[in-house]
Amino acid sequence: MLTRRADGPWLDPQQWPESAARAVGSWWPAWHDWLLRQGSRRLVKTRTPAKADVLCEAPGEFVHVRYSD
Repeated sequence: MLTRRADGPWLDPQQWPESAARAVGSWWPAWHDWLLRQGSRRLVKTRTPAKADVLCEAPGEFVHVRYSD
């Protein structure tokens, strides 16, 4: 996966395809591996919002709004 350092130079959009390595197959495994290397590997407990944090029941009020032209 072609990346750059935080302070590294940007590539011109026309230069990027010439510099990037081609890979056959899905990009998901490379993305997954990259994410794992960036993380701390700490597991965080899933949070459930308190009732006060819920704005409305699903599917949401905006779904029922009618817009006129």
